[in-house]
Amino acid sequence: MSLFKLRNKSLLPIKESSFDLEKNIQEIIENNLQSIFGLKFVAGSLNNELSVRANEQDFYIDTL
Repeated sequence: MSLFKLRNKSLLPIKESSFDLEKNIQEIIENNLQSIFGLKFVAGSLNNELSVRANEQDFYIDTL
């Protein structure tokens, strides 16, 4: 999907950037949760992911 920015009533294409690791994307999202989703960061890769144990199995919440 092509993305554009609006400048002086004209649409200009936005260049695509690639990410090597999912962790890089996660860090960007966690640093910008308020701007992107209007949410407050609680826990994640920036300060230890939250783990939950249920039925003798561990689950990890990437970003809370």
